[in-house]
Amino acid sequence: MHRCVIIQLGQSRGFLNSTMSKNVKNMHKKPHRSRYEIVNEILRVVQLRNQSPSSIYLCKPLHIEYGAGLTYRQMHYYTTSLVESGFLKRKQTKRFDPRQYYEITDKGRHYMQIFGELEDDMKPISDDPLKQNLII
Repeated sequence: MHRCVIIQLGQSRGFLNSTMSKNVKNMHKKPHRSRYEIVNEILRVVQLRNQSPSSIYLCKPLHIEYGAGLTYRQMHYYTTSLVESGFLKRKQTKRFDPRQYYEITDKGRHYMQIFGELEDDMKPISDDPLKQNLII
């Protein structure tokens, strides 16, 4: 219903048409994620892929890209940082094979546990309609 009203208003004025149609398109986009959320999502993807004992489920860079919803550059930036920080291990499939895969470390699992606890603690604040305008 809102789309019809916006299009009808926008047709009478050129400026309104372009600005309002952009606002309608942006309404359905996800909000930006923080770096902490992206790191948690990458670690979650790696952990899920590595839970299987089969070597078929090694976590390759493409799995991280799709699973965490990142571009190649973003994935490369974050995985490099996570490997340097000790949250992930980068390994190769075979000795002379250039293909890489990732494994989560104990430090990465600990981060996920703490992040999950913080998320659970903050959930009652974000669910309360009276506190939605609260600025921390």
